[in-house]
Amino acid sequence: MKSGPILYKIIIWLVSMAAALIAMLYFLYILPFWGIPFNAQRHTNVPITPAWALECWLWEDDANTADRVDELLSGYEKYDIPVRTILLDSPWSTRYNDFIVDENRYPNPQEWFKKLEDKKYRVVLWMTCMVNSNNKDTAIKNAEDWFSLAKQNGYLVGYGYQVNWWKGTGGFIDYSNPQAINWWRGLQQPIFDLGLDGWKLDGTATFFSNKFFDVPVPYQKTFEGWKTTRSYMDLYYREEYEHGRKLNPEFITLARSIDRPYAHPEGFAPLDAAPVTWVGDQKHSWK
Repeated sequence: MKSGPILYKIIIWLVSMAAALIAMLYFLYILPFWGIPFNAQRHTNVPITPAWALECWLWEDDANTADRVDELLSGYEKYDIPVRTILLDSPWSTRYNDFIVDENRYPNPQEWFKKLEDKKYRVVLWMTCMVNSNNKDTAIKNAEDWFSLAKQNGYLVGYGYQVNWWKGTGGFIDYSNPQAINWWRGLQQPIFDLGLDGWKLDGTATFFSNKFFDVPVPYQKTFEGWKTTRSYMDLYYREEYEHGRKLNPEFITLARSIDRPYAHPEGFAPLDAAPVTWVGDQKHSWK
């Protein structure tokens, strides 16, 4: 006679626990990564892509030197193959995202970039949102002093919280901190002065996170308060695109449009900050 009410209570308890677990997973891992699925804020009209960005691009990521770029461009010119844009991938700077040209790889950058501009080529450079303490393959590998400067001044999220990524170890620039942004824009300005036409914004914002008892959670403390991975991703892509457009009306950013559907079903960048996209790094061979 009593088994019915007991069984009913057990079922109610199990359903409640399942609902609580689903809610916890949603707020801890689904909402912070995806945002509100297919919300109007992220899915607005895409910007008009300038005509130059629809012409042929070359991606030089084998030697990462000026000599190699010049060799490529002369070869295309020899066979009358039109080229508009040259994409310089990492490593082109002395440290990742210090925005100082490595002159061992690209000597006399003022003259070299001017030569490309005179020949009507557009130049897009790789960058991320990371300030590294150590770098994988740049001229300056140990950058503890540079990282510490940014950390001590409060320019990084999470009080300088660091993550390992494919180019080393570092923290995230805090786009919500006006002083951090002033510092960051000051670093970038010499590159804009060379005639920069766009950034390739690589996907490090997806690593924006924290740890709770060594368990990664997609939230982190910023100058404005707590932000989710998704909100920081949107901020990263929008801030870099909008700043470039202020300095150059035909400026573009190149962003990943989408990755694995279960990880980023809405893409890396919000549509209003994605004038040019790519779908991943493909092997450039004839096989």
